[in-house]
Amino acid sequence: MDKKREMRKASPKEERMKRIYACIGIFVIILLLNLCSSIYVAHFQTDMNQAFEEIGTQLHARHWTAAREKAKRCTAAFRGYTAFLSIFIRRDYLAALDTTLCAMQCYAAQSNGAEALAELSRAGSQLDAICGLFFRVL
Repeated sequence: MDKKREMRKASPKEERMKRIYACIGIFVIILLLNLCSSIYVAHFQTDMNQAFEEIGTQLHARHWTAAREKAKRCTAAFRGYTAFLSIFIRRDYLAALDTTLCAMQCYAAQSNGAEALAELSRAGSQLDAICGLFFRVL
């Protein structure tokens, strides 16, 4: 019986190989998570930039109701992304963008195009800063 137990024990080389395989597995998982989160944030940035362009076009054309509705949808979409983004980005940056989107929505509802465009510009800058921070962390 002692011989069987001795034969079942892994050699030191096998133990090292198990550790190496575990490290490689962990590295691959982290790499895949990094890739998936980068794609997710790039998709978020593209969606938001497209929405900002559409809102800007509607504001310049003085279509206040359409701009307000698009801003409402944009704010709702942003809030959907916030849960994931808050893992990597401080919540105060996300809250600042959310506040700016709400202000833009209010100015569009009041038919105040100049202020709405200013808030839209601020939202674009904040979006770029947030995505820049995310990609800098990675």
